[in-house]
Order: sequence, then structure tokens, then C-alpha cells
Amino acid sequence: MTSAPDFMLIGAEKAGATWLYRNLKPHAELWLPPEKELHFFDDKPRDQWRREKVLAQAQARGAPEKQLDWFRQFAAVDTSDLEAYKALFEPHAGQKAGEMTTEYAVLDEHIVAKIARAFPDLRIVFAMRDPISRLWSAYKMHMQQDEDTVPYSPDRYAKYLGRLPPQLRTDYRRTLSIWRKWFGRAAVLPIFFDDIETRPDHVVAQVLEHIGVKDTTPPNPEALERKVFAGDSAPIPKEFAAMAAERYLPMLLMMSREMGGPTDAWFLHAQQAFRDGHSA
Repeated sequence: MTSAPDFMLIGAEKAGATWLYRNLKPHAELWLPPEKELHFFDDKPRDQWRREKVLAQAQARGAPEKQLDWFRQFAAVDTSDLEAYKALFEPHAGQKAGEMTTEYAVLDEHIVAKIARAFPDLRIVFAMRDPISRLWSAYKMHMQQDEDTVPYSPDRYAKYLGRLPPQLRTDYRRTLSIWRKWFGRAAVLPIFFDDIETRPDHVVAQVLEHIGVKDTTPPNPEALERKVFAGDSAPIPKEFAAMAAERYLPMLLMMSREMGGPTDAWFLHAQQAFRDGHSA
């Protein structure tokens, strides 16, 4: 039985996971599943419906029979059976296999410990983005599915930012602490959305090196500059930015001290957003 996976990207939501999936999938030394996010370890009742929907979509677009076999297996997977999870990975000899489920960033520690016991040599990639920008991007995405007729209002912003899921998805220090505890600091690679925007070739090469493949050349140079799910470029509302800044300034101060790099700019952005939101 295969010991796959060899690597995981665990988040964060709206921080470049789909872009990275599309840039890594063509690599000859990697195997990634036809479906980017498997949601095995964060399984919820709705995920069974989602797996069945993914199968129906593959059938509707006329996917090859071999790929349909994988989607049928995926739709029927028992999320209490670790061997069934391993069987979803089909690497050829010499390939490293992995998956990318952004909700793994918010897993409870006991589940991360379970993953570590099953796959102690797993290589972890954690993509992060300026929290204010990430939250705004996620807010717009979720509001598209919301029936609220006034989605862009301070009251609505406060309600969203006060919910536990957005808070957990943005608590980068919690995620890093838990995963580093169980896998070791060297096994967890933080990457930054800022670098995806400014030097995407470096990010892909960095991830490939961390995973442990021989060829760290990006397999599809044309895809490096291609944005995924690019939204409108309208400015973030001052009220939303100020509320998010107030909530995450303490975390960003600590990250700036601990990590530097893009987190310095995130901290300064939050400081300015807080001032702008509370100016007379």
C-alpha cells in the first residue's frame, strides 16, 4: 500500500492555492489528484454532497474513463478509513504525491497529530496573505452566495469578522504553531501571496525544493503570470479595513518581529487602516 501523500498545502483560503495547484500539477516528478481539495481530514456532512457533485461535474464534461474511476472512488471514500485516503493517490514510480486543502489550516490540534502519526515525513506548505486583503477577498466570495440584500455595510462587516471560521483562517500564528509542533519547523514552509504576485517563479521553485524533487524548474512558465479567480480591483472599504486591522494588529506585530519580510508590510498596512478608520 502506498505511503502517499508526501506533501500537503494546508491553506490559507484566498492565498494562492489554486494558482499553485495549476503550476505544480504538470511537473513530471509530482502527482496531484484531479480534484485539488480532498477535504478528508476536515470532513463535514456537506462534503459528501460536494464529492458527489464533483463526480457529476466530471461526468457532465466528459472526463476520460480512467479519471471518472478516480472521481467515483473519491465520491465513495470513507473518511474514517485512512487506507481509503491513501488509495486516492496514484503516483508513478519516482513521483511524489500531494494534495491541497486550505481548510486544513484550521484543523484542531488532535487531528494534526493524527496526520503526523500517519505520515511523519510529510512536507507542509502554508500560503499566507495580508490578512486585511485576504479577509476582504474571502468576504466578497462568501457574499456572492449569501441572500443578504445589504452585504456591504459596517454591521455586516462586523458580523462576518466576528465569526469563528474567518478568525481561524486568518490566525496564521496558530496554524504555524500547531503544524510545526507535530512535524518540526523545517518540515513547514511558509510562502507569501506577495511573492506569488512579484516573483512567482521563485515561489514555485521554493515549493518544489521543499517537496524534494530533483528538477525545481517551474513546469509551465506561461502559467506563472496567470491570475486565478481575479476579482474586481475596487478598494477595500475603510470600515472593513479598520475592523480587520483592530482585530489582527497584535498578531501582525508578533509576525513582523518573528518573520519579517512581507509581514512587515502587512503590519504597516493594518496600522494605517486602523488610523484611517478612527480619524475624525
